[in-house]
Amino acid sequence: MSMSKKTVLLFGDFMLDKYMYGTSRRLAYEHPVPVVDIDRRRTKFVLGGAGNVLRNLQSFDYNVIPMTVVGDNCFATILREQLIKAGVDTQFLVTRHGAITTLKNRVYSDGHHISRFDIEDTREISVQYQDHIYEGFMAVRYADAVVFQDYNKGQLPRTLITKIIKECNRIKIPVFVDPSYNNFNAYQNVTVFKPNLKEAIAGIRENGLRYLQSTALLMEQLHKVIKAKIHIITLGAEGARYTFPDGESFNHPLKPTEDKIVDGTGAGDTMLAALVYAALNEFKTTAAIEFACLAATQACTHEGTHALTDAEVVELTK
Repeated sequence: MSMSKKTVLLFGDFMLDKYMYGTSRRLAYEHPVPVVDIDRRRTKFVLGGAGNVLRNLQSFDYNVIPMTVVGDNCFATILREQLIKAGVDTQFLVTRHGAITTLKNRVYSDGHHISRFDIEDTREISVQYQDHIYEGFMAVRYADAVVFQDYNKGQLPRTLITKIIKECNRIKIPVFVDPSYNNFNAYQNVTVFKPNLKEAIAGIRENGLRYLQSTALLMEQLHKVIKAKIHIITLGAEGARYTFPDGESFNHPLKPTEDKIVDGTGAGDTMLAALVYAALNEFKTTAAIEFACLAATQACTHEGTHALTDAEVVELTK
């Protein structure tokens, strides 16, 4: 572990993204679907899910330690290889025997994303594996930040989440969360809580649909239930809405960009990493939201998930 870099402990659903590119000149005889001739030379594997958050945290020059369970299949092997290639400490990855690591297969034809099919195992991890993860966390818990990226794939049971947050609060480690709807209410009393609008509506169980017409009411409910220091709801092309600790909420629209918006995949991961950077560098709340929105917008100018480049980080932080 580098002593010169800040260290972030990353919990969540680590996946593998497979990108396949090709061309299509005909439809299948059996069904009216395109037949794509895949160019194997362009096929690539990329860290996905929480792995994409890791890539973006590394873009901000953080030492990131993944704290999670992976399968024992070939996808898990490739994921481990990708992490090692990225210079990541993998000693706290726990192998779950008989399980598979999620593989998202993305098919592009003539520049268009036409299909995605997933191979995954979303069973919740057992108490045995939860204990392994928690023991690893306790060994390195005095980090600069803890991040949860929850994709509802079974790697983050409620009991594990609450134990980690309780300890972080005790030792005053900031906690940043991008939640799933299943564990929504488990992430209470954290530093930053960042669902998207769909997750927020699903997560607030009581009369959820009434909040479709008013994000202000939704933010008010979040403030009561989650009790985070900062709540942020991402609104896609409309930007974000956020609250201060006193419950007052504001809208932050996205600024226009000269670059073409290509793909929103993984933009939330980039935004989460940018929020960590902004908080650890003591940005004021409004400046932190603006910075994170700019980072997410930059990610959208690339095809598929994107880790910010050195040049993009320099431009964002100057």
